[in-house]
Amino acid sequence: MSDPVEEEGGTEGARSRPAAPGSAADALQQDRYGGGSRRRRRDRLTVIIAGSALAAAGLGWGVWALSTGAVSTVSASDAGYQILDDTTVTVKYTLSAPPGQAVRCALQALSTSKSTIGWRVVDVPPSDQPVRTLSDTVRTVYRPTTGLVWGCWAA
Repeated sequence: MSDPVEEEGGTEGARSRPAAPGSAADALQQDRYGGGSRRRRRDRLTVIIAGSALAAAGLGWGVWALSTGAVSTVSASDAGYQILDDTTVTVKYTLSAPPGQAVRCALQALSTSKSTIGWRVVDVPPSDQPVRTLSDTVRTVYRPTTGLVWGCWAA
């Protein structure tokens, strides 16, 4: 048995060949799908310009952020906790900040279900030491399970 496409005159090959330039089929393709190389060149140029503008904006923001100190150089990590009673926990944390920089830190106390049951924002005065270990108490609404430093930032 022969292939049905071949019986119809071999139209399979005609589907995969592009239309000859200047032919009626080429004009039909241009009307249906657009201009071709000019449009692709314009689209490519638009993408290149937009990408370059975004890259320049990102680079500009990075330079600005570094020069103004918008990128935080303050960090903190947990160093321990001590449950004092049913409504108080002491949070011990290590703070890293530039010398002379005033800092604010948020401390939290958590319950057994990891819900926040106590919260305190403390002002840390400037120091000559870039790294120091601090401790502060947090009052809670009921017995805490743990105490953590939530985060610190330049004041």
